[in-house]
Formats: sequence, structure tokens, C-alpha cells
Amino acid sequence: MSLVSLRDHLIETGCNQPHQVVTLTKACIESGIDKGPEIVSTVSDLGFDKSFVGLMLKKSAGSNSERHEWARGDDGRYRVHD
Repeated sequence: MSLVSLRDHLIETGCNQPHQVVTLTKACIESGIDKGPEIVSTVSDLGFDKSFVGLMLKKSAGSNSERHEWARGDDGRYRVHD
């Protein structure tokens, strides 16, 4: 599924904006778009505010998989928790 199709599906099913951004960000990371600026650019190109995407990227990152969606490695790349 393309990111545009995923975004459209999320909107159709009534997901709120934060959930949309988190889901699209996770899809980016899983597809190899895993550096902060690339993620922010890709997701914001789908119609979301760049600063909001950056905020959600930072807010949802951390080492605790129960509290965070993904982690940022020392190399600056994000990875989804297993």
C-alpha cells in the first residue's frame, strides 16, 4: 500500500491526526525512510504540518517499547520496536 493510499484509508476510517502521523511515520521507517529530515519531509508532503510531524517523531521515539513507537539509533536512523 502506498503512503497516499494509507493516508486516505486512515482518514476514511476516522483516525485522528496524531494517529495518522504516527502510522505514516511507522510506514516510512519500515520502508527504509528512516532519517529524521526524510521522514518529516515525506509525511509533511502528504498534507501535514512539518513542525507537527517533527514533534510526533520526537515524542514517539524512545528505548521503552511499551511507551514509544520507535527508537533513534546513534547513527540518527529510526527503527520500529520489534
